[in-house]
This record gives sequence, structure tokens and C-alpha cells, in this order.
Amino acid sequence: MRAWHSAALLLCCLFALPAVANSDEDGDGVPDFKDACPATPVGIAVSANGCAAEAASSDSGSHSAQAGSATALCMLTDQQTPYPADCSGAEVPKVYFEFASAYVSMESSALLARVAEQLKGQMVTIVLRGHTDIIGTSEANWHLSRERAENVAAVLSGDFGIERQRILLESFGASEPVASNETPIGRQQNRRVEILIHIE
Repeated sequence: MRAWHSAALLLCCLFALPAVANSDEDGDGVPDFKDACPATPVGIAVSANGCAAEAASSDSGSHSAQAGSATALCMLTDQQTPYPADCSGAEVPKVYFEFASAYVSMESSALLARVAEQLKGQMVTIVLRGHTDIIGTSEANWHLSRERAENVAAVLSGDFGIERQRILLESFGASEPVASNETPIGRQQNRRVEILIHIE
């Protein structure tokens, strides 16, 4: 009987890990591990980081202008300055990946569409910085981080019209974690490609 209980407990733990890693406590569609505002009220439109998007004006004359600002991104440059320079609350858009994968998900494609829309008509260079968690050899992780950056570049270029020559790639492997590699959620946060604006 004890052996049966042990097996059941082990199975529960194994199946609970993905649920924790992909949980969404406030139900806004943004997983908790990348939700900057984990207690967003139900029904509020949110941006990619889980925080409330700027509400569009109900005035029909200003609706289109407000709608544009609601989806605008305040990005960071590789010099840690905001882009555009007059925006506030700058963030680094990030594309996250499953373990040992370089596949760009549909959710991430939606974020990349916003980035491309933000940069349409602006002749700026983008830096894509690829990262992995700590599992695997240094060489394998470097190549995986490079592949992740290349795949994000391919989506930006092939799907959303950002000229490939405007995209720089950098690979860091597991050398620059943003969270602990001791937990599944921390490792999930580390499997990422960061998008920054390059300053000459």
C-alpha cells in the first residue's frame, strides 16, 4: 500500500510541474512567470507583460490615435535608454521557449507583430540576444541560443517585413540568467530571446 502511495505522489509531482510553470492566476492569458502585474482585474485588456493596456478613448474622433498608443511599445536600447526617447516605462520584449527548443510559438509571434508594427518605417537596427537555461553543455547552449535568435529574426523578417540586414544576433548560452536555474519556472524565464534597439 505504501508503494502505491509513493507512486501516486510521484506522478502527482511530475504532472504538477508543467501546471505550475504555465499557471495564470489572474486569467489574463499571460503565464505567471512573465506576468509583471499578476493581479489584473478580470476583463481588463493587457499587454504582453500582463499589465493593463492603455484604454482607448471613447471619443470617436480620437479613437484611432488612442488605439495606436494602446499597442505602442516603449522599448530599451542596448545602451539601456528608452526608445523612443520620450517614452516612459521602457521594457525589453522577450520571446520565451520550451526546453531544448528554438520554436517560436504563436503567442510569441503576436508579440513580434507588435514589435514590427512599432518599428515600421523607422530605419533602426534590432539586436536579438539569445539565452538558454543551464541544462546542457556550454557549447550546446551557445548553439541553441544562437538558433533561437535566428528563428526570431526569421519571423521578424519573413512574416513581418523587417529587413534582415537590420537585425543583429548575439548568443549568450546560459551565461546571463535572469532567474534561478534551480527551479522549473526560473529555467523557463531564462530560455529567452531579448529584443533591443541597437545604438551605433
